[in-house]
Amino acid sequence: MELPNPLYAFVTETEVRPTKAQGRYFYYMGLRTPVGDLKGIMWDAPQEGVDNNPAFPKLAEILSITDFKDDRDQYGSIKVSNGGFVRKTKEDLPEKVQWIAEPPKASAEDMEWAKKIIGDKHLWSHRKYRTFIKRCLEHHGKKLMLSPAATGVHHTYQGGLFVHTAEVLELCKAQVAATPPKYGFVNTDVLYAAAILHDIGKVDTYKINEIGIAESLTNERLVGHMFFAMNLIKTIGEELEIENEWLLEVMHCIASHHGSIEWGSYKDCQSIEAGILSRVDYISSRNGMMEKRLQEYIQRESVDEEFKIYGDNYFSSTGIQGYIHQKVIEKNQEPEEE
Repeated sequence: MELPNPLYAFVTETEVRPTKAQGRYFYYMGLRTPVGDLKGIMWDAPQEGVDNNPAFPKLAEILSITDFKDDRDQYGSIKVSNGGFVRKTKEDLPEKVQWIAEPPKASAEDMEWAKKIIGDKHLWSHRKYRTFIKRCLEHHGKKLMLSPAATGVHHTYQGGLFVHTAEVLELCKAQVAATPPKYGFVNTDVLYAAAILHDIGKVDTYKINEIGIAESLTNERLVGHMFFAMNLIKTIGEELEIENEWLLEVMHCIASHHGSIEWGSYKDCQSIEAGILSRVDYISSRNGMMEKRLQEYIQRESVDEEFKIYGDNYFSSTGIQGYIHQKVIEKNQEPEEE
């Protein structure tokens, strides 16, 4: 894929980094562009004082980059020449690319759908479990609906955690609905509670920063969101006098929902409910990453023959091509704002 010139970009991340050879530094930039998120570098950055140096872009600035080298195949980044960009305002950008300067967030339709899925009163076999879930959700208030689900992988926008949670719950319900009666040993109260609460700890370990970018806090690296979720479950469960065995089964699902210790879980899956949860969580995160990539292709009105999701190779299947084609038609048929 050839990059457009000029390349319009919103700066989402900046850092002065040293090279392997001592005495030389480069300026790293995260760039949100009409063709997707890119990594940019500028050579010969000063070790100190870059914040006051107008030769280097600053966080949240909008750029029109005209002098760059596409080194994505070799180094995974583009090299921006010194003086190779011009600062712009959002109004300076072509209308169809102004979205790069807007903080990403879940649509109103997605949020309403998620509220309906998560708030379904018919999920539970007993009122006490519904009360338990309600108390857990109320603990964080509106923060739950504002948090991202991740920083650079899936559902990385405001409201992403709430949407991802609803997707996981809906996938769990679909799995149960497709299960023959002879496999009726799945405890749906455990499964659905774990689906709703599996990532609730991210409210404490992730945030949307002042320019609308998802960030992880220090406690995600030091402790992890699973701990905060399990601590909330234990605290609220004991306050409501929920049976300890049930709470432990829900907490085990939380502790193992990444699938294995190798992938970041505290424990390997040791229950059927934990196994289902880990797999549907994977599906939702994979779908979220795919949707993010396809949105970039919709903006470009073209799709690459091959691309990667989580490092795995994908090809442009007929399904993907048809999806892009239809979305481009819908985009071009939207009436322009007066």
